[in-house]
Parts: sequence; C-alpha cells; structure tokens
Amino acid sequence: VDSSVAAVMLSKAIGKQLTCVFVDHGLLRKDEGDEVEAVFGPEGPYDLNFIRVNAQERFYAKLKGMDIARSARISVGTHLDKVNPRGIHIGDETYTTSGSIIFTHDFCRGIYKDTYIGKQCFIGANAIIMCGIKIGDNVVVGSGAIVTKDVPSNCIVAGNPARIIKEGIQTEKFGKLLY
Repeated sequence: VDSSVAAVMLSKAIGKQLTCVFVDHGLLRKDEGDEVEAVFGPEGPYDLNFIRVNAQERFYAKLKGMDIARSARISVGTHLDKVNPRGIHIGDETYTTSGSIIFTHDFCRGIYKDTYIGKQCFIGANAIIMCGIKIGDNVVVGSGAIVTKDVPSNCIVAGNPARIIKEGIQTEKFGKLLY
C-alpha cells in the first residue's frame, strides 16, 4: 500500500484528525507534485487536512556538483556519497532504488574516485556500488549486490561480490528488461 492509499483509508477511518504532509523533494516526475496537491489538497475530491512542504532546495543542495542526467530517477532512499559529490555520474534513464548506496570515496584507504553508472540501468534495492566503479549501459544490478569491480554493458549482476549472471541483455527506460 503506498502513502496515497494509506492517506485515503486513514481519512475515512479517523476523518479530520488526520493531517497529510507531502514533502516535495523536487525529484518527482514533471508536474507530479502539483498533481498530488490537486488530488489531495483543498480542491481535491478528498476531505483531508493537507500540507505541502517544499523541500526542493534542501534536497538539491545535497546533490550539488553531482553529474546526474535529468531523465534519471533517483529514489529518495538512495544514498549518494556526499563526501565527494562531484564523483557521482549517473546516465540517462537510469533508476536507483531505495536503499542503494553509491560511493565515491573509501575512508579507510583514503581513496576518492569517480563512480559511473551508464544509461538505462537499474540499481536494485540495497545494492552497493563501491567507489571508482564503472557500470556500462543497459545493466541491471540485483537487490543487495555489492559491486566491487567494473561491470560491462548489457548484463545482469548479482551477489556479494557481484558477478555477471546473464549477458547480452537489452533494457529500456529505467533499466526495464526487454525480452
């Protein structure tokens, strides 16, 4: 159940005791924040106490200096290394899911390196991409994988450490597999 469904269900159960807070972090699809407000705000069909918090500047400040394609989708739960933010490079139509971590430094070894993720990739939940790694285009990184070596284009990797489990794949927008 997503937060929208939960809000409607709770509103029916407890009415005006519920206050819905929508944090607009600025990383949604174009006009999606306005669409959420149109549905759940004062002009929408639901009788909700609705508050929209504009946190875009706060989120954008944390992404400062990162090279992230405008068409990439970065989950709010993705952890992007802020110690070396200029080392983050994420290609067009790539999707990083909640809990994934992308490192650009290794504190113990004193290493600061750029980390590259290609176009139309999918980085699964809780996957870890170590600093200095280059991931090619059209790559799927399985949930929980720990990527310690470069990954060529057109493959699926999984495991700890991540290993290629399938080659010759094709993906489309956000790393969705084509069959």
